Amino acid sequence: YKPHGNTPLIDAAVKMIKALDEQRKKSGSGNVTLMLQTDGGENASVEYKRDDLKKLVEQKTEEGWQFIFVGADIDGYSDAVSYGFNISNVASYSKSATDAMFRTVGANMSNYMATGNLTCSTFTNEQKAAMGENLVVKR
Repeated sequence: YKPHGNTPLIDAAVKMIKALDEQRKKSGSGNVTLMLQTDGGENASVEYKRDDLKKLVEQKTEEGWQFIFVGADIDGYSDAVSYGFNISNVASYSKSATDAMFRTVGANMSNYMATGNLTCSTFTNEQKAAMGENLVVKR
């Protein structure tokens, strides 16, 4: 992995959602959770637009899919919401706390898989603080 300043975030997300949907249809599996992790904002997509991603995320959310957005050292809230992500499933984390972010997401997903409760995948303010986020979202 070698970052080079271009982040085709929308293209990558739309392609991943479509690929997961195809795989899900072939395998017959049900629940899907997709986590979008980035250290930069959209600046290089050429195939798809923001509205394409938003419509797809909203459609898949209605079908029961779950989306998580985590951004390293960026404020990804406005972007994530504009892509159709639920703000409760968004977190910004410090690159120095990447391990804490993965532990948090892992624990949340384990709770979700054990209970089937979608709210188990949301981030608490305490979790966000442990990940180095200084943006506290009031719900």
